[in-house]
Amino acid sequence: MINEGVRHYLLEGLSATPAVLSHMMSSAPKSVWDKRPDPERYTLREVAAHLADWEGVWFERLDKVRTQEMPTLQGYNPDDFLKKNNYAQIEVGTSLKRFQEGRAKILKMLENLEISQWSRKGNHTERGLLTMQDLAVIIVGHDSYHLRQVAEWIEKTKK
Repeated sequence: MINEGVRHYLLEGLSATPAVLSHMMSSAPKSVWDKRPDPERYTLREVAAHLADWEGVWFERLDKVRTQEMPTLQGYNPDDFLKKNNYAQIEVGTSLKRFQEGRAKILKMLENLEISQWSRKGNHTERGLLTMQDLAVIIVGHDSYHLRQVAEWIEKTKK
């Protein structure tokens, strides 16, 4: 069972990311959206597309846990999405809109959960047993990782 204060801050954190990312991207010159300061990490354009794509993955996992008894949650390689969906060619504005819409859908689902539903579990093929609360925490962590990446890229472009 989730603590109401924890639930509140999880939902606040989840709802903040689209606005924060949009603000950060609008503060970066478009000329740097496709620069890759680190060959192992995504460009700003690719980060936006990645986050938009993963909203579908998160929603699928959350919905399975919400509606099925102990579902299997498939692990994915994010680089497969990068190649398949050609992130380097996707308009940033399109990605940001998709991200915002996907997140709104996730938030609506989570806001409507009964307190007891936050403890429902699924079995992730790589991470093992995960509750709804675990999945929400993972999403917030994933968001934070990429927001830090965007901040670092923007900072590097100023030097």
